[in-house]
Amino acid sequence: MSRLKLLAIFLFVANILNISAQEQEVYKVSYNLNNNILKTNPLTPLWGPINLTGEYRIALETRISMKQSIQIGASYLDKSLFLLANEDEIYEDDEPRLIIRGFRFQLAYRIYLIKNDFTGWYFSPMASYASAKFSYPGYIDKYFLLCIHGNVNFLLGYQYEMAGGLYLDVFGGLGIRQNVWQEYYIGNQNIIDSPEDFYPYSGNLKISLGFNVGFGF
Repeated sequence: MSRLKLLAIFLFVANILNISAQEQEVYKVSYNLNNNILKTNPLTPLWGPINLTGEYRIALETRISMKQSIQIGASYLDKSLFLLANEDEIYEDDEPRLIIRGFRFQLAYRIYLIKNDFTGWYFSPMASYASAKFSYPGYIDKYFLLCIHGNVNFLLGYQYEMAGGLYLDVFGGLGIRQNVWQEYYIGNQNIIDSPEDFYPYSGNLKISLGFNVGFGF
């Protein structure tokens, strides 16, 4: 690609960003709007996106135009708090206990259908990627299961502004998923042929239903 084309692309992108920044400032001054919302879900540590995991999520929604925004989320996956609370009943006293470590990333693009203040109905394509490693003490690098969950969803949601700048974001939708479980043993890798053993249902259909709470600024 020639330098002239690169320069033209750079100027085009810079112009879009400049217009978006100017619009954002106008909205902030004219309508006293929040341009960012920092979010989490207080219930996901009980049960996360992968079975037996607990999710510690942080997400940021930021305005890119009057009725559009981008939301980026990052999560740390650990052992589910529900599993932790019941370990004494699951394991014998001298039995090794499961170790779970992982992460999750989410990216969503939102279009608000009516309002321009981060509230009301919205439509959102969203992508998610999660990975978790399951093992036992002393075997973490020798024998473990690796689970990868990837999905793309189309969500319809409603975001409500409460008192004190707090927001409640409720959403649901459908999409497609690809979940893979892999077994590792001393350098050898094997894809588990029956991953449906780990899920309540099989297939590639992804059903999403959830909520976040956040603070606007």
